[in-house]
Amino acid sequence: MSTSNKKINRLTSASMDFDDCIKFLDALQHQSYSSPAYEALLISAIIFYVRPFSENEKKNSINPSDPRVPDSVLSELSPDEHKLHDRLKKLRNKAIAHAEWSHHPTGVTASRIIKAMPFSIWKHFRGQKELQEFISLVRKVRRAVQLAQTAELRKLP
Repeated sequence: MSTSNKKINRLTSASMDFDDCIKFLDALQHQSYSSPAYEALLISAIIFYVRPFSENEKKNSINPSDPRVPDSVLSELSPDEHKLHDRLKKLRNKAIAHAEWSHHPTGVTASRIIKAMPFSIWKHFRGQKELQEFISLVRKVRRAVQLAQTAELRKLP
């Protein structure tokens, strides 16, 4: 399979993930803030947003797709958008998909009482402004992915 075809396949998959992410974020508008449904939709949106940026294919395996989208799709982001992108990746990788201690701290007191601080998405998304910034970021990155996809399609014979 050609390099362009592999890139197109990954970019297409990423575009669909971003579409789902936007669908989840739009559905949040109809949920009560701090409800379980709101939390589930927000976590799903984060997972679907970050998935195209993580290695999805094993190295050196024969796959019809590149392992991840190219970093070039982030080239037009502002410094604040880059910060949000990095924060979303960190949340997904360290708190949502995996339970690193820094986000899920536990311990035992001297009197042998187990103490734990459950992860809370509410510490990271406190209101409508942050949600709108997330929606804007996803739309901007999805557009960059679509443009990259078009550029790769033009390379095909």
